[in-house]
Amino acid sequence: MNDRIQNRLNMLTASITLVHSPAHRAVWEGKEPLAFGEDLAALKTDLAATVSLAAKLGGALPGASDAKDEAETALEDAAYLVVTGLRSFYKKTGATEALGKINFSKSHLQRLRDAQLVADATAILAAAQSAGTQPEAVKRGVTPAAVSALSAALAAYDALLAKPRTNQVSRNTLLRELTTRIGAHLEAIAGLDDLVLHFGGTAEGRRFIDAWQSARVIIDAGGSPADNDEPTAATPATPAAPPTSGA
Repeated sequence: MNDRIQNRLNMLTASITLVHSPAHRAVWEGKEPLAFGEDLAALKTDLAATVSLAAKLGGALPGASDAKDEAETALEDAAYLVVTGLRSFYKKTGATEALGKINFSKSHLQRLRDAQLVADATAILAAAQSAGTQPEAVKRGVTPAAVSALSAALAAYDALLAKPRTNQVSRNTLLRELTTRIGAHLEAIAGLDDLVLHFGGTAEGRRFIDAWQSARVIIDAGGSPADNDEPTAATPATPAAPPTSGA
């Protein structure tokens, strides 16, 4: 989740927390305008759902990198084990052309990534499945178990390659929904900016308004409050000075 979204969630959460604090709750709860409390309750409920959605977005790719690394290592090991058996078999039978197609070193396999590793592992598997029908190949390590292990490791790794694409689609969908929800929350809290000014008739109310407006500030990285695209909380108008005598 990007910082811009997180910053707005932080502001919304801080504002809700502030309003419900013991220092300020008595200022607005059950007081006119009652719409403030009603709209606040709706925002609080909606925001809880958004926070839950944000948590899903943050975990959209749990452990994907670690799982892929493990599967990659397993495939490299399984493929190289079969290569050693094939190499011994091809040298014994003088099949130099076949040997040249799969005579990969362990370091070569370890340098490969994604589709390249799948391509070479597939070539090794095809050679092993063909040679594995011959007793001499089995004697030299191209056993059904080794071939089966390579096939399974290849299938597991290939499946993991497709997961990031699937996860990215899921992540983009969540991000769009989250962005839309936060936009609605910002509109809702802007409405509360207007209503909160009605509580300024007492010292406690004015302190509440000051605290509310401070909580409503968003500062994105590299920016300042003035750079934000959120509506700035309104400030109560200063009463005009009474006319002086003789004016």
